[in-house]
Amino acid sequence: KRGFESERFDRVRDFAREVAIVPCSGLTGEGIAELLLVLAGLAQRFLSGRLGLHPIARGTILEVKEMRGFGKVIDVILYDGSLRKGDWIAIGGETSFITRIRALLLPRELQDLRMEKQFQQVDEVHAACGVRIACVELQNPIPGSPIVASPDREEIEKLARELESEVGELTFSKASDGVVIKADTLGSLEALLFMLERKKIPIKRTGIGEVTKQDLIEASLTKEAELRCILAFNVPISDELRQLAEKRGVKVIENNVIYRLLEEYDEFVRLTREARLKEKLEALTWPCKLRVLPGYVFRMSKPAIFGVEILAGKLKPGVKLVNRDGKEIGEVKEIQSEGINLKEAERGSKVAISVIGATVGRGFKEGDELFVLVPERDKSVWLRELRSLLSEEELGLLG
Repeated sequence: KRGFESERFDRVRDFAREVAIVPCSGLTGEGIAELLLVLAGLAQRFLSGRLGLHPIARGTILEVKEMRGFGKVIDVILYDGSLRKGDWIAIGGETSFITRIRALLLPRELQDLRMEKQFQQVDEVHAACGVRIACVELQNPIPGSPIVASPDREEIEKLARELESEVGELTFSKASDGVVIKADTLGSLEALLFMLERKKIPIKRTGIGEVTKQDLIEASLTKEAELRCILAFNVPISDELRQLAEKRGVKVIENNVIYRLLEEYDEFVRLTREARLKEKLEALTWPCKLRVLPGYVFRMSKPAIFGVEILAGKLKPGVKLVNRDGKEIGEVKEIQSEGINLKEAERGSKVAISVIGATVGRGFKEGDELFVLVPERDKSVWLRELRSLLSEEELGLLG
């Protein structure tokens, strides 16, 4: 369509003329190794004169763990520059910190970086590679955090400030209403931020690591119920905070798959809005027209009890009835059908009602049509906010 020739990568004869397609599976991971191989080969073939190492070493923390003899160490993917034993290293976070490289550890040939044994110390490593770094001091580094290194102390302080600025764009706290999001790494936080912003979901606070009491307090201060929520991606929350969240009315949604996390949030919003609408509707007086059934007057007054047919709308206990002239008849005390009390009666129903203050034959008689008196405040809400829930006939009853 766009004038490019394409073929599966193992069938391509000329990579300068054909676009290579590498089949991959996001479910099984099949094809990832081939994709990396093709990318590396294309880079070596077509970018050989443009690729080079930057003097500043840069990488990303994969894992933080304890290692016998070194204490806390970080596993890093070095994607640019060179690292040397004794270099200054800045580790990014909400507050970057600077320390010195104590040892560089590489797995022996054909060994995985995650294996605890078979490491050898080296004086220098070059991108791109995986390396385990032991530092003089580590202040709780977070997986996914960026690192930079330089032999110059003044330069590393400048680079640390730049890292803080970069991380600060992802970790923030606002005064406005919004959800609170926590993620296990900066990369996953960035992905979650992007997807929430694309869905136009306001964000109040972000952070890396486990859910804290401060996160819970910030979420509880949000006024809108559908935003009073913490989205926790692949991070833990204590049972104590979970119970506190329930008491404060904060919804905590946890998942280790971003799409499922967002789907659960969408479901939470839907249920919250439905509950809020239901609560609002229960507080409103629904417009209703009914007819007094001839021959079904069971009691004339104190209270009057008679049969009615609902012609339009809904009838609920506690509403006031008026006749066609607008004169108040009385207040509906109970609605019954076959001896069972009902919370409401809908259009087409034939039920018995008891009306306090009404007397059959005074203001209305058998066969007359009666109407529910809708207060002006309720009428305004129906017409401004909930018009779509009413039929044309019900809207006509509101005048």
